[in-house]
Amino acid sequence: MKEFSKYSIVRIKLTEYGYEVLENMRNRVKQANYSSIAKNAMLADIPTPDADGYVEMRLCDMMATFGAHMSPTYSPIEENIQISEEYLKDSDEDVKGATLNG
Repeated sequence: MKEFSKYSIVRIKLTEYGYEVLENMRNRVKQANYSSIAKNAMLADIPTPDADGYVEMRLCDMMATFGAHMSPTYSPIEENIQISEEYLKDSDEDVKGATLNG
């Protein structure tokens, strides 16, 4: 089995809903009562999709940004998440037959 850190960089492809989530984040920051320096820093932290609709971000940031918006039937990201081999390492534990249902 392989493992990776929650700080690993992942690539995700956004759905139309995912674009809406990011746009809503931008709008909330723009309307917030912060200094222009703070607003610019916060806006810079909001990922911008590339031409193919992919966003690169840390896994933990992906969870914080999109987690509350995800469900089995409706999601801001497409099903597959890409992670580079450089972030994968062999696990000390070999969990055979692990399932979500225990």
